[in-house]
Amino acid sequence: MVVVIEKVLTKDYEGMSLMAIIVTIANQKGGVGKTATTSALAYGLKERGFNVLIIDADGQCNTTDAFQAKIEGQATLYDLMSKKANVKEAIQHTKYIDIIASDYLLKQADKYFDNTGREFLIKEAIAPIKSEYDFIIIDTIPGLGVMLSNALTAADYVLLPMGADRDSLQGLSQLNLVLKQVIQYSNSNLIILGFLITRAKTNASLLNAVKKDILPQIEKQIQAKAYTTVIRENVHVQNARASFMPIIEYQKENKGKDVIAIEDYDSFIDEFLLDLKLKGV
Repeated sequence: MVVVIEKVLTKDYEGMSLMAIIVTIANQKGGVGKTATTSALAYGLKERGFNVLIIDADGQCNTTDAFQAKIEGQATLYDLMSKKANVKEAIQHTKYIDIIASDYLLKQADKYFDNTGREFLIKEAIAPIKSEYDFIIIDTIPGLGVMLSNALTAADYVLLPMGADRDSLQGLSQLNLVLKQVIQYSNSNLIILGFLITRAKTNASLLNAVKKDILPQIEKQIQAKAYTTVIRENVHVQNARASFMPIIEYQKENKGKDVIAIEDYDSFIDEFLLDLKLKGV
């Protein structure tokens, strides 16, 4: 994958036909920007010339809605995991991006999927199409359980969005335990990319306080680095969701408004790609 990263830095995207890098966006706490980060990362990578697939593994279906994907009359991730459809039938080619839609039935996934080896369902289902994409980005539930373990088992990397406050430290030990269990039992190759601070107040002094106080505590607990980029709080993230659009596309169509989300996520994506290059991917 070093070739892929070098291509993005030189804006040369042709001839890329390598296996997909699979990145799961995870945090069991709600309201930390998982869906916004999934949307912005996937859409930003696509704008840079990569072939990208999103998998919405959250039964709330927020990412599915953001990209205007269908649930009714369409094979979904639930159908894929239930072996009622194959992966090609489940992929939707929306006007924004390719996506495997979620399904409200996934809210009860722990009840439906209770068989031995259930944590491998997504990994096994998407294996046939891994060579067709450069990146597969998986959005996850705000909680623990079979859907999170599936998303982590299928991934090469996990990215952890975190709120810019002390409340975000709560529950990290539980998430850290899940990550360790997945690495030990179902995906020994999983790498924690690091965590991304989201919804940070735009006040400069508050941002500095977050970087000085909150980040070192999270780094110590998770034993992973924080990205230098901080995603500042922006009302247009919620507006984009209400408009059923990815955040970057929403802000492009609302040029009179501030473009904080575009600037921050663009900076993060550049840092993300450089990080992968330094890891020798």
